[in-house]
Amino acid sequence: ALADSLGNNVVLSTLVMQESWLGYRDMRCTSEMCSDVLRRAVPSTSHGVIRLVHVVISFSSLCSCQVEDSGVSKLAKALETNTSLTTLNLDHNNVGDAGATALGHALVKNSSLAVLLLANNQLQAQGATALAQALKTNATLTKLGIQGNRIEHAGAEALAEALAVNHKLATLYIHDGRVADAGAIALAKALESNDALTTLTLQKNTIGNAGASALAEALKQNTTLTTLFLGHNRIEGEGAETFVTVLLKRNSSLSALDLRSNHIGESAKHLQQVVSIRKGLSVGLAACHGVPVPGSPML
Repeated sequence: ALADSLGNNVVLSTLVMQESWLGYRDMRCTSEMCSDVLRRAVPSTSHGVIRLVHVVISFSSLCSCQVEDSGVSKLAKALETNTSLTTLNLDHNNVGDAGATALGHALVKNSSLAVLLLANNQLQAQGATALAQALKTNATLTKLGIQGNRIEHAGAEALAEALAVNHKLATLYIHDGRVADAGAIALAKALESNDALTTLTLQKNTIGNAGASALAEALKQNTTLTTLFLGHNRIEGEGAETFVTVLLKRNSSLSALDLRSNHIGESAKHLQQVVSIRKGLSVGLAACHGVPVPGSPML
């Protein structure tokens, strides 16, 4: 009924369906309804046009209210022809690699979606790779959030390949993704030539000195990244000192660096000194083991 009522709507800009207690049957119907709405939301000379700008399907509880791969596949199919949707939030929906792959195929054809959020689902390297493949040709997506998924280093490496050729994506959330040093090193290599990304979140990824140093070294060449989150990793003084040197002498574009809850010791003091010299730079140093840092800015 809702899809029918929207069929000739010409003014709707936001459709929010944040449900917490939908049963499986209701969720299946909701996914099919959204897909139907998206298919109808295309320009037509014979009837009205739905200007559907935002669709949010976000669930606070995963108990008996999951979109899952089957529902996402239906939405993805509709996205292939939809020309008005700009934001799609599918956080917390038990979406796996099959759903991510379907969305990747849709992004190759879609020319309107700017924000895709898939946090805390069941994506692994295969799903991340499918999305990365789409980013190589997609020219509209500016924000991708896949944090809280086990994409591991293989998924991060695939995303790095995409970043090397993508000139549109500005924000990438991949914290809590088990990317480790190998994934961070691959992303650092891509940052050397990337000219679009401004925000990269890599907290809780078991990144150590090797990954941190590679990212810091990449900042010598990168001039677009402004925000880099590396909190809650395994970075020690050696990795942090690379940032001290680079931020003091070789990079002036980064404005926010998060290194909270890393064992960086005396390097926390050195970074504070950099902050005092470089105006406009904020470095999160709370709970950095080895030295108290009272008043350290929180990101």
